[in-house]
Amino acid sequence: MPPPYPDITAPLRAQEIEDALADLAASFPALCTRTVFPTETAEGRTHSYVRIANGSGPNRPAALIVGGVHAREWAPPDALVALARNLLVSYTSGTDVVFPAMTVTPLAGAPVRYRAWRIPAADVNDIVTKLDLYVLPLLNPDGREHDLTHLSEPGWRKNRSPQAGGEIGVDLNRNFDIIWRFEDYYDVALYRARYGSDPASTSPAEDTYRGPSAHSEVETRHLESLLDTLPIHYYADVHMFGRNILYSWGLEEDGDDPAMHWRAPAFAGTRDGLIAGDPALPSGRTDYKEYLPDDPPHRIRSRARLIATAMHDEILRSAGVDPAAPASTTQRAHSEYTVGQSAFLYLPVGGGPNSGCSDDYACSRQFALPNRQPIFAYCLETGHAEEQGFHCNYADPPGHFRKINREIHAAVTALLKVAASAPLPAAGGGGGGGGCLIATAALGHPDHPDVRYLRHLRDERLRASPRGARIADTLDRVYYSFSPAVARWLRRHRRARTAVRVGLIRPLAATLRLFLGPRRTPAPSRTASAGEPPPSRTASAGEPSPSRTASAGAPPPSRTASAGAPPPGRTAAAAGPPGGRRDGTDPGGGS
Repeated sequence: MPPPYPDITAPLRAQEIEDALADLAASFPALCTRTVFPTETAEGRTHSYVRIANGSGPNRPAALIVGGVHAREWAPPDALVALARNLLVSYTSGTDVVFPAMTVTPLAGAPVRYRAWRIPAADVNDIVTKLDLYVLPLLNPDGREHDLTHLSEPGWRKNRSPQAGGEIGVDLNRNFDIIWRFEDYYDVALYRARYGSDPASTSPAEDTYRGPSAHSEVETRHLESLLDTLPIHYYADVHMFGRNILYSWGLEEDGDDPAMHWRAPAFAGTRDGLIAGDPALPSGRTDYKEYLPDDPPHRIRSRARLIATAMHDEILRSAGVDPAAPASTTQRAHSEYTVGQSAFLYLPVGGGPNSGCSDDYACSRQFALPNRQPIFAYCLETGHAEEQGFHCNYADPPGHFRKINREIHAAVTALLKVAASAPLPAAGGGGGGGGCLIATAALGHPDHPDVRYLRHLRDERLRASPRGARIADTLDRVYYSFSPAVARWLRRHRRARTAVRVGLIRPLAATLRLFLGPRRTPAPSRTASAGEPPPSRTASAGEPSPSRTASAGAPPPSRTASAGAPPPGRTAAAAGPPGGRRDGTDPGGGS
């Protein structure tokens, strides 16, 4: 079907998604290549992904965007199909991707008006010409088809593979080969005492069942094969619901000690899964933190947070909100996403780290595979309970899918713009030396307030935009060509240290504070969205379970996405179902 493409007005069935990808490859053969995975799913389906790019070469950055890991999360696969269509049409026509003004009605409250928003054609041109973009809209076709056609089991999460005891399905986002056997990683007794549950379930009857073995599922192996063989630098797994943007790690707090990593036998069965300062840490026990370096030149932790913040800001812009404006607006109140590290975003509501998640598996490739460049991995949790949770309404009004679709476009294109414009980092997941070496030598400690402020300006203020990141990378290359030798010399000469401290570093920091302001935190506070149970925990009393039937009279959403197709009438629970997740409502990583 050639463009223009109709709006998606009902959830696409699994085969419709495959047909849409095949159509894109046929309609844009010079720009879009479709690859079908080699192995059928448990119910005999095939699924595929597309590569969108004009050009090739060994030094092009690559991004992989995935949706449909969990069956009941309707919007992400449809939004990713729409994203692929919009990028290809915009690139070939040279026109902006335009989202018209819209009115969205939450389940409770007054309608909210959003003005038109657009993705400039110049940004699309950069993405298509400078980047290898891989889009896998639907990882779990069997599960999606089941959720769309079986009203007796609304809210199906897993795939449909047969399991022990006559049970069906594995939670694909607990099946990846990254601390899959969490009992070999954590001090399980401590974890259970702190969080009241496990990072994943070992029972085939549970929504978060991890499977009989790591990557036991066809769908998991397909995604792992892409992450293992393609030179992916940026990864996003799109889920719902919760309005959260999560960056790695999700299995533990991030740390600086390279000896603390998930494969280190010295820490087997003793990792605490606790945030720094948690009183639950036994006396005398070292607080374990999973290694994720923030040293130059990669600055993985800082960049991960800054890219997530760029995604957050673009979502606000798509709602007509200036991210820098302090005033709250109605649009902001309904479009504000929370940015945070996956492992502890849900700590305020009782959630802890998770195991076997796709974003952590993606992040781990830079350490597990030789000569791999840094990978920035994210879980994007879209939608909200006020937009019918997992089963957003595709009708207009209320316009829930239109809003979520716009937010996914905003977040993903923000990530892709960074990927297309930032210099490709060199291979090697580890970092280099220290931070501000000369300032550290002169002031005596890397955590001196002036050193921390200078690092903040460089790593957070300057790197807040793609252009600033390029400037910072150039400055790093120049600075680290001479600063280690200067720092070593200063450490041996006390008077020189004093002169540099009094005559250079402190006046410089004071002047910068005067003109640029104090240190500030770039991301929103780390709190979970209201109404959603924490990862790995069951829903609180009064929250409907996914096993409950749909509202009376709801027709099955089996219609195609052709223009004018009536939307599904199913409603979602007002609060998250059991099984927690790192996607704001599910246990672990969107997740």
